[in-house]
Amino acid sequence: VWAEQFVASGPTSVYVATMPLWAALIAALLPGAEGRLGWRVAIGLLVGFAGSVLLAGASPRELVDADLRGPVALLLASSSWAAGSIYSKRHPVSVTPYIASAVQMVTGGAVLIVAGLALGEAPAFHLTWTGVGALAYLTVFGSIIGYTAYAYALKNAPPTIVNTYAYVNPVVAVLLGSVALHEPITTRTVAAMVLILGAVIWIQLAPGAEQRPASAEAGTSAERSREAAA
Repeated sequence: VWAEQFVASGPTSVYVATMPLWAALIAALLPGAEGRLGWRVAIGLLVGFAGSVLLAGASPRELVDADLRGPVALLLASSSWAAGSIYSKRHPVSVTPYIASAVQMVTGGAVLIVAGLALGEAPAFHLTWTGVGALAYLTVFGSIIGYTAYAYALKNAPPTIVNTYAYVNPVVAVLLGSVALHEPITTRTVAAMVLILGAVIWIQLAPGAEQRPASAEAGTSAERSREAAA
């Protein structure tokens, strides 16, 4: 949100779409990270990113000439989100995804409120019916449903695959814009959506994508059993 003061929405969606690439890179490089980055997953990630660039309609010049404050913040946010997903996968907690999501959002909201008050933003706060409607929508669909679903998926699937949602979000935004605001869907838009959805399906159907070999998993389980017995 802060970065979009300096970067247009199109380039912003491209920077955010780097999240699965960061997740794949971190998962492949960190010792003990879950799974391997197979060639099929790598191709799917690159095709999905290309589709996001095409959908956003952002030219290379727009991305290069953008105010650096925005791109740096967006890349930091995307890589941090990916790193946090990998960390939470490797260090699971005993609480349910619902409690975990609530704690994370309350903590994040508290930090932002304190930061806003410290920066003197309180006088600018005001409510409108449009703002209340947007807040209600984000609370229900973005937080209660969306974020909780993400936390649940992260407990049951590899982070690289879960983070491909960053490719699907722009497609949903385009479709909602067409239905709610009668925004045109062009040939470029359709081609981009085909690339994005095709890439996501390709990654999901990749045999053994991001999974540990059964022998390695069995070895790990046996090792833990021996440690417990000792």
